[in-house]
Amino acid sequence: MTIAGKEKSIKPISDGTVLYYLKVDEMFDVLYTTHIAIGHGGRDRMLLFILSKKQPNPKKGLVSKPIVHTAFNSRAQIDLINMQSQCYNDYRFILNYQDHLTKFVLLRPLKTKRAEEIAINLLDIYTTFGAPSILHSDNGREFVNSIITNLNEMWSDVKIVHGKPRHIQSQGSVERANRDIEAILAA
Repeated sequence: MTIAGKEKSIKPISDGTVLYYLKVDEMFDVLYTTHIAIGHGGRDRMLLFILSKKQPNPKKGLVSKPIVHTAFNSRAQIDLINMQSQCYNDYRFILNYQDHLTKFVLLRPLKTKRAEEIAINLLDIYTTFGAPSILHSDNGREFVNSIITNLNEMWSDVKIVHGKPRHIQSQGSVERANRDIEAILAA
């Protein structure tokens, strides 16, 4: 195989990996560099060092399916940013409402995280941009309260979906936006 204009010897293995072999003239440089790097250690230390530098096989884990939407406001994510340590004019929280498709963010300052105050701000967002088909939030008490449920009864098409708090697979986009907003305000 030719890599960067040099011929390399390879050996494909049945599990899909490939072994790359050095030419004899390249071997001295690799062994000498390794010998110096480990402090003039012996053969066994050199072998351990070389094996530790090999790229590990990527871990095969569960891959979550992305949430795909094709229309603005078809799915929205909502979360609260706790700013109690940096409150301003008695505003201690920020409501972060994000359209899932466009990543368009709407921020609303909150004095408390009571469901009534969140419902008023959601009402303002709904009447300005329309209600989403799916409103995705974490399991915070402020989002599972009966007042939020009553608000969404006005818009019977809105379905509320709850995920785990600060769960990167389900709430990743809004959590990244929260982190960015906190960094911007701190700057």
